[in-house]
Amino acid sequence: MKHLLSLILLLACYGQLAQAASTARPNIIFILVDDMGWGDLSCYGNTVFATPHIDRLAKSGMLLTQFYANAPVCSPSRCAFLTSQFPARNGVHTIYGTAEKNAVRGMRPFFDPKVPTIPSILKSAGYRTAHVGKWHLNSGLPGEPPISAYGFDFVGSGEGQAGANIIKTDPYYRAKSSSLFVDEGIQFIEQAGERPFYLELWMLIPHATLNPTPEQMKPFRRFGNPDIVHTPARTIYAASMRDMDQQVGRLLDYLDKRGMSDNTIVIFSSDNGPEDIA
Repeated sequence: MKHLLSLILLLACYGQLAQAASTARPNIIFILVDDMGWGDLSCYGNTVFATPHIDRLAKSGMLLTQFYANAPVCSPSRCAFLTSQFPARNGVHTIYGTAEKNAVRGMRPFFDPKVPTIPSILKSAGYRTAHVGKWHLNSGLPGEPPISAYGFDFVGSGEGQAGANIIKTDPYYRAKSSSLFVDEGIQFIEQAGERPFYLELWMLIPHATLNPTPEQMKPFRRFGNPDIVHTPARTIYAASMRDMDQQVGRLLDYLDKRGMSDNTIVIFSSDNGPEDIA
């Protein structure tokens, strides 16, 4: 994480010194998935189901084998990713909740938008910046800063929000969210034009509660017992992961089609580790 921000800072300094060469600056896409274990990817040895599109990233780039999250839950781990600082330094000790819970936990009401972040640094260097997907760096209470206040030009759908062709009350919203978020990410890239861009694509999958569509579960019905009515957790998890992997592949294919792959850094990570589905 420290090295990630160092890279961003170097890019920002380069941008300030060489604005005329802006087209040479790499685009950056940061894909962050929610509650995925490192062993859930086939490039790390999973043989239960395959993640071929994420494996493409590992094969053509770097596969990291030593990594520590700064917290075991969403809000502080995401704060650390954005700032390259220990989350406690910014008053983010656990997940954001009600105002009363935040106070009991010794947390500030919301993450301070004045703190330098990767998107705010890159925006000052001429990048177009976007956040699409889960945020969880506030409680959703009145008076809190909008996500755009943290250095983003474009903010897409997130947890529980309605998107194109997806109704907020749709029980399959989370199951369809990876596709929606990739659609919005591509929309942002199209709008960026010739300017370099930074895109945060923060998925809801595979955080519980998972409810994949029947179509998504079809390839993994083999994990079930025909004499048992209930769908096994392994089928549900594999179906959710497969769809997320396919949507990542769709984004990579788009970059290839646009001739942008060689000038785009794609970073893929999970936020803080898995839940037990055994």
